[in-house]
Amino acid sequence: MIFFPTVVLKVALLITVFHNALPSNFNLTLAENSCNSEACQLPDCRCAGTDIPGGLDRNNTPQIVTISFDDGLRVIDHEMFYSKFLKDRLNPNGCPITLTFYISHYYSTDYSLVENLHREGHEMAVHTVTHRTPSTYWSEDASKEEWSAEIEDMKDILTEWGNVPSEDITGFRCPFLASSEREIAALHDLKFTYEASMLSEEMYWPFTLDYKSPLCETPSTCPDYSYPGLWIVPDILFDQTSGIKCGVLDTCTHPFITDESIWFNFFVNNFNRHYEGNRAPFGIYAHAAWFFYPGRLEGLMAFLDWLQEKDDIFIVSVDKMLKWVRNPTPLSEIDGFTDWHCPAKSQPSCSYDVTNKNTCIYPGQPERVLSTCVSDCPPLWPDLGNVLGADINSSQPTQDSVSIGPSQTVNSQYTVRASVLSSSNTDGSGMLAIASVTTDSVTTSYSAVVQPTNSIGTESVSSPASINAHSSTESESVNSYKASAPIISNVPTVTLSSSNEEILSTSVGIRVPSPTSLADTCQTTQCQLPDCRCAGTDIPGGLDRNNTPQIVTISFDDGLRVIDHEMFYSKFLKDR
Repeated sequence: MIFFPTVVLKVALLITVFHNALPSNFNLTLAENSCNSEACQLPDCRCAGTDIPGGLDRNNTPQIVTISFDDGLRVIDHEMFYSKFLKDRLNPNGCPITLTFYISHYYSTDYSLVENLHREGHEMAVHTVTHRTPSTYWSEDASKEEWSAEIEDMKDILTEWGNVPSEDITGFRCPFLASSEREIAALHDLKFTYEASMLSEEMYWPFTLDYKSPLCETPSTCPDYSYPGLWIVPDILFDQTSGIKCGVLDTCTHPFITDESIWFNFFVNNFNRHYEGNRAPFGIYAHAAWFFYPGRLEGLMAFLDWLQEKDDIFIVSVDKMLKWVRNPTPLSEIDGFTDWHCPAKSQPSCSYDVTNKNTCIYPGQPERVLSTCVSDCPPLWPDLGNVLGADINSSQPTQDSVSIGPSQTVNSQYTVRASVLSSSNTDGSGMLAIASVTTDSVTTSYSAVVQPTNSIGTESVSSPASINAHSSTESESVNSYKASAPIISNVPTVTLSSSNEEILSTSVGIRVPSPTSLADTCQTTQCQLPDCRCAGTDIPGGLDRNNTPQIVTISFDDGLRVIDHEMFYSKFLKDR
């Protein structure tokens, strides 16, 4: 049998078998190799194994199916794919099926859609803020603190901008499935319930990391330490007709299938290994891009139709699956299992329709967009380390700060930087001078005053803000002091003092931008082609309409991807 071909590793299993050593001051206990089944009991501990939880008989065990997607949650994917196979699908208890979304912020996630789908009962889980590359950053380089920031900030973004209660966000999957000991330690510290990145060829049911994990021969970390109560939800591999195993549907390309009936058979054959075996949860795990090829959506929908002909199969989110594992309930009593009852739906605060939600646009390279039901746009696009999108460095967050000139190092201890908050007034009035004085001193009683040459007024600021910019001694603690005043001149004076004693006084070279020349009425005698043309509806060159070619342009924005070209562009370009 061929196991984990190169193409699989390139697409989604870009994982290094790497045991990240943890700092020596970590208060952790090495995991015991052998699990003590008498000490490890449900609901908070389970030994790794293929046995059915609770010792239930296979025929009295519901077959659980989970469907999950990674990366961004976008309206276009929902309307083209998710909504189609979700429509009118109910479990045997009459409740709608539910999915799990492992969400990354950098993948154009629409948080109004997050809120809407969560209110319908679907699970929102964490997939880091940035999902940065390369994969070795996650498996080898990221510290526990970096893992913690990525995980916790993504959870906070879902809460703040997707209105998902923090207590409902309990699961995590690694970018590229590139788990590490540091990642596991961060999840445990952050009190997450489960981790879903580890691949398994065996039919393992979920288990906790109180003891040594058996998943040490797959491309995932085998944690050395004990993490009591943290659950592992194994991604059980699919079989392909080629004999090559795959874990993520995107990597199941041996052979490359474009026929609906072959995909249907692929799902049925792999499902029956679970259903006719130990009924370990059958997980379908993909990215939205998987659907772009012919036959895939149709094959999945045909498989789901086939599943719904049976009365012992439940399609639930991963968190709901885990609730059953922790409290195994026989199929004969499943109607009384309250965690699978229909959720009490509450109305979202907006729909995800473009006319209803709040769309905040942040120009730049790349342009960022925040779509949310939250009514007010934050000053900045929420990001790692700034989940609220607060403009923490601006004295007036509602205006654009324009930096004028370099920093000045007054002496070995102080650095002064000047900038201007610009206005729309062409004469320069209404502008504010902003001076930042940065010092490596730990004294905190300084105040800075900006005194323009022709002052309209002055204002002092004595509350410092901690920053790392413009420091002459970067290794030491840094305090920044800002003061502002209206200016009508170019050279204000910055004075730094402590307890009324002047420490330094220096002129800062602010150059107020001169207003550009006012535009004149276009003079056709001076504005001539090819480099100048007056605005107008006249045909260039004075040509007759019937002797002028009608020009048509077709353009597309954003990424240029092979999948889009093969599905769309190449089709209308062919032979034209």
